[in-house]
Order: sequence, then structure tokens, then C-alpha cells
Amino acid sequence: MGSVTHLCAMLFQEALGVPLTIVQYKGRRGRPWSMCVRARSIFICDLPTTNSGAIRSGDLKAYVLTAPQRMATMPDVPTAAEVGMPSLAIGVWFGLYAPSGTPQSVVEVLNKALRQVMADKAVAAQLDKIETVLLPLDEVTPAAHRRKLVSQIELWRPIIEKASIQAE
Repeated sequence: MGSVTHLCAMLFQEALGVPLTIVQYKGRRGRPWSMCVRARSIFICDLPTTNSGAIRSGDLKAYVLTAPQRMATMPDVPTAAEVGMPSLAIGVWFGLYAPSGTPQSVVEVLNKALRQVMADKAVAAQLDKIETVLLPLDEVTPAAHRRKLVSQIELWRPIIEKASIQAE
């Protein structure tokens, strides 16, 4: 309850405007995947990295990506926006954090190092192998990250409140 896959399914339900029975499983591997393959589930919301092998083998069919753009490793799979569900343009993302009150000079050093790593072609190639899309470097700043956090809170708050999900 409250995992990214659960919230994705809830957002998908909202985008479709129809009620769905959302079944929760512990963990992402194993049971949800096998239930879908055996046609006991209609669909799963999950990360491409978890299921890309099953998609390539034909055991699972990818119908839509919630990513803002198509993935190079799945060029024939349309984005949610392309199929008329722009509110599903979501994705899993990561941020680099430091304790509150960290001096700005330290934040700048960390950001510079992060940007250098993200600009490294070898790093990008490795991340591409696991279907991870890097942000453009102009979006890798503390200010851009702050905007991302605000937009994510605005996106997920109504879904979480509607589902009465509480943090433990």
C-alpha cells in the first residue's frame, strides 16, 4: 500500500475514469509477474527494469510507458501521453539529498560532482542498459529538484488522500 507501483495503478484508474480492483503483493518480483503471465491479472504497473526480459521474450506485452518519452530499448511502446493519458506522464526518479543547513558551497560541490558523473558517457551507457533515462543536465540543479518535488506533491497528494494512505 502506497508503493510506487500501487500509486501508479491508482493514477491509471483515475486517468481511465473507471474503478479497478487493485491487488497488492509483497515485493515486485514473482507473484505479480506470474499472475499477469498466467492471465490471472489484467495488467501490472511496474518498472521496465523489472520486466524488460519478460517483455523481450514475449511473456509480457508492454502497452504503455508512463515515462515522458519513449525508451530506446522499447521504441514501439507508446507513452501515456501518446495514447491520450497525459496525466500518466510519471516516472520513478532519484534525488541527492544533504542535511538541512548544509552550506551552499557544499551543495554546489555535490551538484557539480553529480553533473560530472551524469555527463560521463560510460555511466550513461550503463544506465541505458537498465532502461534508466538521465535528465538533461540543465535539470540537474537544486532549484530544478525543488520544482520537481513540489510538482510531485501536487500530483500525488489527491491520489494518496483519496486512497486514505497513511505513512507508518
